[in-house]
Amino acid sequence: MTDVLAAAVAFRQAIIDCPDAGLISLADFPKGACGDASPLLGQFLKDQGHGEWHYVSGCRERDYHSHAWLERDGWILDITADQFSDVTEPVVLTQDKTWHSQFLYAPMKRQPAGIAMFDEHTNRSLAEAYKQITTVHGQ
Repeated sequence: MTDVLAAAVAFRQAIIDCPDAGLISLADFPKGACGDASPLLGQFLKDQGHGEWHYVSGCRERDYHSHAWLERDGWILDITADQFSDVTEPVVLTQDKTWHSQFLYAPMKRQPAGIAMFDEHTNRSLAEAYKQITTVHGQ
């Protein structure tokens, strides 16, 4: 999983280096960016030969904050968890579900991650952002 971690770190940096990716959700990255950053990362990992990951999202009970991340084969990959004050790592790759399980009070989605997983308008917006982000570092 070292190669997956390196790819996720590089992709997160590409998002940061591309402030004009065209998605409002990425403007204050990582805050509020998980819903779009996760499918974008899922597409990137698939394109880079790291297999298909699943987009998982949910809501926690105490404050109804929602969050989204990727999962595959018991692994959790999250490039936006540090939007929350109790996480300091910019990229989380773990098999420990403790922190993420707080958002499963009201699970919302679990589906293959990619830029074509939403409605047509959103898919077009994600595709354009993906093109700009992956162009930043020539990925």
